[in-house]
Amino acid sequence: MVRQFGRDQSGSYVIISALLMPVLVGTAGLGTEVGWWYYKHKNMQSAADSGAVSAATAASAGADLLSEANAVTANYGYANGANNVTVTVNQPPKTGSQTSNLQAVEVIVSQP
Repeated sequence: MVRQFGRDQSGSYVIISALLMPVLVGTAGLGTEVGWWYYKHKNMQSAADSGAVSAATAASAGADLLSEANAVTANYGYANGANNVTVTVNQPPKTGSQTSNLQAVEVIVSQP
């Protein structure tokens, strides 16, 4: 009876599936988190880019840079001061290759 039990292979797929399930669930969870991180990063970059373009346009018209950048980034869901979001506007930019260009505007959107 012990030999017959040792040779019986009906149901071995259940054991293999049970052993691999944590790996499959972990991989799916990690993939979901990475996908969400890339989505948030792209969305924040789009908000910063649009805010910089709008602020630069507002600067040429003599309007307030910070209020224009805050209004545009808020449309993307990143309102300054809400949900730990910080919107920083620099003219001229403090980082990048345009640091000597006085007309360039830098908008930084950050959320820890």
